Amino acid sequence: MILAIDFDGTIAETEYPKINGLKDNAKEKINALYAEGHTIIIYSCRINQPAEMMKAFLDEQGILYHYINENLPQRTQIYGGDSRKISADLY
Repeated sequence: MILAIDFDGTIAETEYPKINGLKDNAKEKINALYAEGHTIIIYSCRINQPAEMMKAFLDEQGILYHYINENLPQRTQIYGGDSRKISADLY
């Protein structure tokens, strides 16, 4: 299953663009879903420097994911392009 998970307010407590910390159990839940074989897409409106801050935070916290704001290459091939809307089974 492809899961698109929002960053601000779901994975992390934030005062945009500041990232205050990890929400309770977010890492454990996301990493368990990853380990079960689900594709994890971090879904956010963050771009540029705020997006870099988010990526650094995810990596520092050890949160596993496959993509950030990107559709799976297989889906872009099926639909003939990459839409700004993330294609997922569950948001």
